Amino acid sequence: MSAPLPIGWTETTLGDLIEPRRTKADPQATPTASFVGLEHVEAHTTKLLGTTSATAMKSSANAFKRGDVLYGRLRPYLNKVCQPDFDGLCSGEFVVMPENHAVSGAFLKFRLSAYDFVDFASHLNSGDRPRVDFGQLRSFTFALPPISEQSRIADTLAHLLNETDAGIATLQRCQKKLTDYRAAVLNAAVKGDLTADWRKRNPGVEHWRRVAFDQIATIQGGLQKSPARAPKQHHYPYLRVANVHRGRLRLDELRRFELTPEELRKLRLEPGDVLLVEGNGSRKEIGRCALWNGEVEDCVHQNHIIRARLEEGVLPQYVSIFLNSPTGQLAIQQAANSTSGLYTLSVKKVKALSIALPPAAEQRTIVDVVASHVSAVDAISKYLTEKLSQANSLRQSLLHRAFTGNLLPQDPSDEPASKLLDRIANERTVRQRQRDDSPRQDRPARQR
Repeated sequence: MSAPLPIGWTETTLGDLIEPRRTKADPQATPTASFVGLEHVEAHTTKLLGTTSATAMKSSANAFKRGDVLYGRLRPYLNKVCQPDFDGLCSGEFVVMPENHAVSGAFLKFRLSAYDFVDFASHLNSGDRPRVDFGQLRSFTFALPPISEQSRIADTLAHLLNETDAGIATLQRCQKKLTDYRAAVLNAAVKGDLTADWRKRNPGVEHWRRVAFDQIATIQGGLQKSPARAPKQHHYPYLRVANVHRGRLRLDELRRFELTPEELRKLRLEPGDVLLVEGNGSRKEIGRCALWNGEVEDCVHQNHIIRARLEEGVLPQYVSIFLNSPTGQLAIQQAANSTSGLYTLSVKKVKALSIALPPAAEQRTIVDVVASHVSAVDAISKYLTEKLSQANSLRQSLLHRAFTGNLLPQDPSDEPASKLLDRIANERTVRQRQRDDSPRQDRPARQR
C-alpha cells in the first residue's frame, strides 16, 4: 500500500498539469536573442552553462519566456533540464514547459531531474539516440504540493543542492589533478627523468635507443566478427573495443563467437600481449592500450584491436607505460591522423611507431617506480570515486525526500494543490469551448 499523501498534496500527471509552449521562431529574425542548445545545459545538475547568439543558428527554434522550464528530450538519461531567467530561443530538442497557477517553474525544474522521472523517460524509447516527446511524457504520475510549498521546496533544494554540487565539483577537480599527475609520472618515466638518479648509480648501463615497434614485437590484427560466427559448438570469448581501456581491461561483459582450431591457435591471447584500440575516429580515444595477463582462458580479439607480442628482453609493462604516456599518445595520434579528419590506426601504422626503449635493467626499474606511484594514485582515486558516489546518492536522496513531503513540514493553511488543478482544468475547458464556438471560415461558393 502506498503511503498517504502529505497535507494539501494531490496526485496528478504531467499532461494534466502542463501545456507545452509550442511557439516557433526564426533565429535570423531575432538576431539579439540568446539561444540555448543542449550543449549549454549541464547533465544532472539543472545548470545553464551559457548561451550563443541566435544569428549563429540556421534552422527554426522554439521560443521560451523567462521562468519556462527547458527539458532536453534527446537522450533523456543525460537529465538535461534548466530554467533560464530570460526570454530567448532554444533548440527543437527541448520541450518548453511554462509555469502556471498550479506549478512553479523552479519546482518543476527539480522535479524533472529526479531519478524516478529520468528513469521513466529513459525507458520510453531505445536506440543510440533515443528521443522522447511530450505526448509520451504526459502520463508520468507524481504527487503535487500546494504552490506555496513548492516555492519553499525549490528554495531549500537550491540551497542544499548548490552545496552538494560544490562538493561534487571539488571531488571532480581532485580527480582531474590525479589524472594529470598520473600522466606526468608516465611522461617522466618514458623520457628518463624518473630514473635519472638510478642511471647515476649505474654508469655502466647501456644507453636508450629509438626503435620501430615491429623491431621489438610481432604486430597482428584481430578477427572480423560476422553473423556466420554466431556462437555454436566451438565458441570462444573475444575482446572488443569496449573491453580495452587506458591501462586496464574491463572483462565484466565478454562476448563469444565461433572459431576454427587454426583461428584459435593464431589469435589466442597470451600473458604479456599488449593490446591497442584501433580507433573509432576520436582523437582522444585512439590507441587506448592495456596488457593481457591471461585473465580468461582461450580468449581472442576482434579486428578493431591490434595485438603486439613482444620479444624477449622487452617488458610489456614498460611498453604499455610508453604507449599510454602523453609522449606515446602524441606519437599514436600523429600516426593515426588522416586527410579525412578521422583518427584510426592500422597494423601498418602501429608497426612504424617509434618507441623510446631503455635497457632491460632500466625498464624493470621504471616499471617498479611507476607502479609505486600509480598504486598510490589508484588508492586516492578509489576513495574519490566512493565519495562522488555518496555525493550523487545524497543529491537524489534530497530530491526524493522533497517530492515525498519529507524535506519540509507542511502548512495546513496552504491552498490545496487539488483546487489549483481544478482551476487549470476549468480554464482548459473554457478555452476549448471558445475554440469550438468560434465562427468557421467557410470556403467561397464555387462559381458555376
